[in-house]
Amino acid sequence: MGATRTDLYSAKDLEIATLAKVLGHPARIAIVRHLLRCTSCITGDLTEAVGLAQPTVSQHLKELRAVGLLRGTVTGASVNYCIDPIRWAQMTQLMGDLFADGPVLQAPCCPAPAALVRWDVLEPIAQWIVKKATVSGFADVVFICTHNSRRSQMAQAWAHVLVEQLHLPLRVWSGGTEATSCHPNTVDALVRAGFSVVGHGQSPDAAILSYGGEPVHLFSKRFDDPSIDAQDFVALMTCSDADENCPFIPQAAARLPLRYDDPKAFDGTDQEPFAYDATSAAIEAELRALLGRVSDLLNA
Repeated sequence: MGATRTDLYSAKDLEIATLAKVLGHPARIAIVRHLLRCTSCITGDLTEAVGLAQPTVSQHLKELRAVGLLRGTVTGASVNYCIDPIRWAQMTQLMGDLFADGPVLQAPCCPAPAALVRWDVLEPIAQWIVKKATVSGFADVVFICTHNSRRSQMAQAWAHVLVEQLHLPLRVWSGGTEATSCHPNTVDALVRAGFSVVGHGQSPDAAILSYGGEPVHLFSKRFDDPSIDAQDFVALMTCSDADENCPFIPQAAARLPLRYDDPKAFDGTDQEPFAYDATSAAIEAELRALLGRVSDLLNA
């Protein structure tokens, strides 16, 4: 491999790369973790902490000290090391800037790797939809989550788009056990993923979104709301709490799991947009796989 063209990169990026390279060994990570818990440490103690011979530990210490992460003083025949707090603060700032200051990660345009798609979960749903659509000419799907404000709304939006794109004989809704609101973070994540807001419906906490086709109206509602005109439908349970806390839907012909972790856990944190974007992307990827499978089975 040729030498890196350092003139192509900023000084900040070069420094991040240098630090990442130095930390790119598990033994050095172990040393840093150990020293962060201590005020000082002699080389002999580190051999026990990381399970390596003293010459090897000394070489790793040399690499860490070369980038200024360590302070050391000689006491007799021993060398005492500790983390340099100033350099540590600089490094954490640099690394933090790499993840925090860049643009918000958009939903991926490429499909999820097949290994990440939960076919054990998706295949029973696909089979139910295909059987129902074959017998009745169409199938109804209602995405269910307790408050109908985040995951079920995302699922309704993406399913609406994909059903239209694939020309499937499906109708889709979302609902919950109580009406709350279509959370603004949900709408923001969908907008970042490519939707546009074209209206707000009859209430300020509702949103009418478009992905270039027929708009979808997102608003929080109970599963028995009159706007859900579903017949013998499958209830897809998007709750992550397992069956004991997911709502029971007596009108459903089938009740199948399609669970996702709730991004609500990250509300008010600096990870909030990333959590919502990740949930939206995961739902899109699996629904794209699921409805693609439905399309293939119906057209076989």
